[in-house]
Amino acid sequence: MIDNEDYLQKVSNYIVLNPIKHGIVENIEDWEFTSYESGLKIDESGLDVLDNMEF
Repeated sequence: MIDNEDYLQKVSNYIVLNPIKHGIVENIEDWEFTSYESGLKIDESGLDVLDNMEF
């Protein structure tokens, strides 16, 4: 169960980055099944969310 925003962020990172982590694609943009663009946001530093995700 996802019961807080921190855990939601971790789960979201896992889902989005899994194809990269397992070597299916090098760039998430190349994964035809991704929905990362729908959640892509620019943070206050100007970096997109993917720049801040951990592998």
